Amino acid sequence: MRNSSSDTVARTLIQTGASGDIFVGTPPAPPRDGDQEADAALSAAVPVAQADPRRLGVHPAPAAPDGSRLSPYIRRDRDGELEQAVVAAKATGGAVLVVGDSAAGKSRSLLHALVSNVPHRHLVAPPTGTALDTLAQRLTSTPYLSDSGVVVWLDDVDGFLEDDAAHLTETTLSLLTRGRTIVAMTLRTEYLDTHRSPVPPRTRAAPKPRRTVDLLRRLDPIVLERTWSAEETRRAAAHGDARLRAAAHTARNGVHGVAEYLAAGPHLVGVWRDANRCTDSGGHPRGRAVVAAAVDLARTGLGTGLSAELLRHTHTAYLHGAAALRPEGFDEALSWAQQVRIGASGLLVPADMDGGLWHPFDYLVSSVHSPVPDEVRTRALAHHALEGNAPGEAPSATCEHRAPLFEDGRPRRTVGAVGRGHRCSPRRTS
Repeated sequence: MRNSSSDTVARTLIQTGASGDIFVGTPPAPPRDGDQEADAALSAAVPVAQADPRRLGVHPAPAAPDGSRLSPYIRRDRDGELEQAVVAAKATGGAVLVVGDSAAGKSRSLLHALVSNVPHRHLVAPPTGTALDTLAQRLTSTPYLSDSGVVVWLDDVDGFLEDDAAHLTETTLSLLTRGRTIVAMTLRTEYLDTHRSPVPPRTRAAPKPRRTVDLLRRLDPIVLERTWSAEETRRAAAHGDARLRAAAHTARNGVHGVAEYLAAGPHLVGVWRDANRCTDSGGHPRGRAVVAAAVDLARTGLGTGLSAELLRHTHTAYLHGAAALRPEGFDEALSWAQQVRIGASGLLVPADMDGGLWHPFDYLVSSVHSPVPDEVRTRALAHHALEGNAPGEAPSATCEHRAPLFEDGRPRRTVGAVGRGHRCSPRRTS
């Protein structure tokens, strides 16, 4: 009948039929959900060199002509230090922690260091909620994994630090790193600051668990800056990949990093596109129109920051026929467009220190190729003249073949002279 018994004691047992496993005494506790996650993560382990970067938390870049959503890797200034940490952990087992802002390139750099130094090790990527103490026990009893070596990948490790089921403590980390296992972790800067302090500054939030504070204090994080250094940016600009060259051009102003530009661009385009639906279903039709106005004003060559008043009067050109979507109020729309979504990136980013002027995220400008509406060109021309700007074309992403806003020191008098109907494209970058 293929039945079995366990936890048996000396007493009579009567078999009456096929009833499955029989427990005489106290039945064992049912497996925790986290235990099942641990088993699933082990069964899905693959060699480091074969791991899918996007499944490990690497942000997709804009699509290349061949459809690839992963740009070529550009060496970072901290890569040498990061590779040394991986080599040290490879020899004795240990944790490697990379810290940085959102879209700083943490996951990509950490994975690159692993691929360069331990490509044949099996990578185990447990999801948040996995019982890491159980995972540590399973690793020691899985010969084919322990023989080849293991990397445990904990991207955004704060999810494990704050999850009681994960039980990530100093003891658990020590168990995980037995047998030369590398525990590869990433953490956002704001979480490191919060977790390292028992009481978060300037807040009344509850203190972090002592075990979490102690664990992070004993680790030596490798900090990756969101904004790229001049040398990093130069390496990106010198690469043949058009996406990297465009990102490097934007990164030269020191506001956004190359990795941030590549990650935020496609995401923000999606947010902008998906906003064109009824407000009752989560849409932001007026917010979408405000962003469209900002993008096209930038495409006309208007190089100054855009005021709320200018956007208020211009965005209505993009709301024709949108009454059925029940557009939200202008203030709500502007607030939505200003939200920081990845790194320091939003659909609109500040153009001054006072928060009164805005310009669109550069990637949005380069993603649009449709004609700028004539009424928006007229508005841009009038604003340029009203502000008393110097004659000539502003150095923003504009159409290379479009006539400038001014000619011979005087505003052009007709809309047609400003390039009516011409399809603008982003200025080439090098």
